[in-house]
Amino acid sequence: VIVEVGRKVKGFQTGQRVFYQGGRLDKTCGINPDGPNGHTEYSVAGTGTVIPLADPVDEKGAALGAMAAVGCVGVKLSQVKKDELVVVIGQGLIGQMAAQAARRRGAFVITSDIVPLRVALSQKYSADLAVNGKEKDLREIVAQKNTNLADVAVDTTGRSDMYAYCLKLIRWEGRISLQGYYPEKIVVDFHDSHARRAIVNFPCGWDHPDLVECIGHLADGSAQLAPLITQVFRPAQCAEAFQFIQDKPQECLGVLFDWK
Repeated sequence: VIVEVGRKVKGFQTGQRVFYQGGRLDKTCGINPDGPNGHTEYSVAGTGTVIPLADPVDEKGAALGAMAAVGCVGVKLSQVKKDELVVVIGQGLIGQMAAQAARRRGAFVITSDIVPLRVALSQKYSADLAVNGKEKDLREIVAQKNTNLADVAVDTTGRSDMYAYCLKLIRWEGRISLQGYYPEKIVVDFHDSHARRAIVNFPCGWDHPDLVECIGHLADGSAQLAPLITQVFRPAQCAEAFQFIQDKPQECLGVLFDWK
C-alpha cells in the first residue's frame, strides 16, 4: 500500500494498493542488492517497479503474481495458439500458471501430477483435464484426445529425465518448454529429437510486461491464484512453515506469510 508519493509522481496516490517485487538491500549485506527482496516493512520504489492492483484483486493471490508471470513466459515462447493441445507436467504453482496461460490463449490443456491435492486443484482452476500420473497413462490419454499427440509439452517438474518423456508426447514439429529448474544435466538423444523435429525452449524468470499482463488477468478472473493458496503462516512461524513445506509437499501448494 502506498503511504507517500513523491512530488513529481503521476498516476499513483496515497492508499493505493500495488504489486511490488521488493526492495533493494544494502550492498554490504552480502545478498544480491539488485534482486527482489520482499520481506521489508517499508521501501522506496520507482514508478516503473510497481503495478496497480484493481479493486477485485485479492491481495493474497496478488502476492504470488510473479509465479503467474513465470508460467506465462514458457507459454509465450512456445507460441501456443487457439485450439492447440497443450500438456503441462507438474502442477505446482508454475505448472498451474502455465496451464492457465495456455487456456487463456484458447488451447485445450491436459495437466499431470502425482499429488492428489494438486490434481484436484488443477482440474478445478487450471486444466480442461487433470490426470494423476500414478493412476493413468498420460501419453495414452493425450493420444485419445489427438492421434497426432500434443502440439506443446510443458515440463515444470525439474526432473532432467522428463525431456525424453516430453518427446513421446509431442507431434511432428511439436514444441517442448523446459519450464522447470534442472539441477542435473539434461541428456538429449539427438536421434529421437531429430526424428520429431522438436522445437525446444528454455524459459527463465519473467519479463515485466508479462507481470503487468498477469496482474491484469487476476482482475478479470482469467488467472486464479488465491484459490491455490493452501497455507498461511505468521512470520513468527517461519521455521514451522519451511519445515512443513519440506516434510509435507503433498499437502501444500501456495504458501504465504501474513505480515499483518
